[in-house]
Amino acid sequence: MDNQIKDTFPEDIRQTCMNVLSGKQALGSLDPETPVDNKAIVRLISERPSLLATLDKDAPNGKAILELAINQSYSNFIYLTEKQYYDKIAQIYFDQRLKATSSKWNGDAFTLRKSLDGKLVIVFNYVSHKGEEVYYFDKELHIPAALLSEVRFSVKLKNACKFFDFLDIDVASINLPDTLEALSDLVNTEYRHTLQNFLDENGIGFYALCGKYTELKAELCDNLNAVLAPFGAEVTNIVIQKISFADNMHEAIKEEYYSLQKERIKKEMENELAELSLAAYEKKAEIHSRYPDFPVTLTEAEKDFALKRYLIRTEKYNEEKPEIDKESVTARQITDYKAAAIKKKEEQPVIIEEEVPVTADKKKFIIFISLFAVCLLTSLFSFIGSIISGIILTILTLAVFGTIFFAKKSVLLPDKNAVKKVQRVLNPTVTTANTETETDSGTPEVSAEAAAAEAPSTKLE
Repeated sequence: MDNQIKDTFPEDIRQTCMNVLSGKQALGSLDPETPVDNKAIVRLISERPSLLATLDKDAPNGKAILELAINQSYSNFIYLTEKQYYDKIAQIYFDQRLKATSSKWNGDAFTLRKSLDGKLVIVFNYVSHKGEEVYYFDKELHIPAALLSEVRFSVKLKNACKFFDFLDIDVASINLPDTLEALSDLVNTEYRHTLQNFLDENGIGFYALCGKYTELKAELCDNLNAVLAPFGAEVTNIVIQKISFADNMHEAIKEEYYSLQKERIKKEMENELAELSLAAYEKKAEIHSRYPDFPVTLTEAEKDFALKRYLIRTEKYNEEKPEIDKESVTARQITDYKAAAIKKKEEQPVIIEEEVPVTADKKKFIIFISLFAVCLLTSLFSFIGSIISGIILTILTLAVFGTIFFAKKSVLLPDKNAVKKVQRVLNPTVTTANTETETDSGTPEVSAEAAAAEAPSTKLE
């Protein structure tokens, strides 16, 4: 070291370096703004970094030498004492140290930036994992729900020295994984707490939450800054990328939908049965109105219903309820759509084209001949007054009616082999298996045997 200094620097600088190494002179006596002193400081620190601990940061060249040393190698920071820490060199150390320990991390998970005022900004993604769901009761869906989130946070180190207290890690051991983990733990707690309170206090359902992201972001930013402010950090931006249901929630929603569909189908079946019962009652009343002397009796179906009702009341009837599974619900919906489409297609009229022979329009032909005869006679009578005017009128009459005849010849005198295409509309007809014959008065005929079959004389005791 002594020989290198002798060979490299002038005599006065060599003597200064020797005095610094021997402890006779302070490192701060060198001026880093001077090129020769700058080289001497760099050489001295690289050979003996422990000299940095002797510097007074408040001395004239103290901070300049410390910044030169940390920029030369961020590892020199570990030789400093806490009294020598200040924000600028702490920012440099954090920036270099986090970059040096980020080689195994995905660049999409975090980003290191510099703000306009030169502060370090850590941008990282927070993703909810299993066990970190936010549980609440959705007042729109009326079910308990669990939410997962993906949020991007930007945290600025306003005072890097205070941020050491937040991490609570030895300075030499600070690294990117531990820093992100500490920030994620804080965000995890505050975010879940804020989101749950926001949903409960505002009564917002999942499908209305997207429209409230701005309000949620503002409230979350205030809560996080209240926690981070004592540690010299603040949240400068929050981007809520996605809030979604947990995977098991999709199954819960499907089950709830299946239950609602099951109840709807059950009510439809009950309503359909009630309508059929009413139709049967009206039919029976119509029969009895036409045959007032015929005894009023119960049909076989009415007897079965009455017996079933009696057994249910006496608790002696075990009803076998049909199972409605998810496949049948889905199949029913598809069948309903297909049936509606087929019905719509059947109701559309069918248009066909036919070729029919062209026939002469006798009415138009007679009118044409009549008008021609009247005009021709008028022109002939004009010869009595003047021959010239008679000739002119006759020529005009022949020209006009000749032109009309040849223009409308296909209508007045069509060719015997001429045909034309016409479109005919066929309306769909609906046929039924059982039809009733109408009498002259329009009333359906029902034989006495049919009435007796519909209304047997036995009664249910």
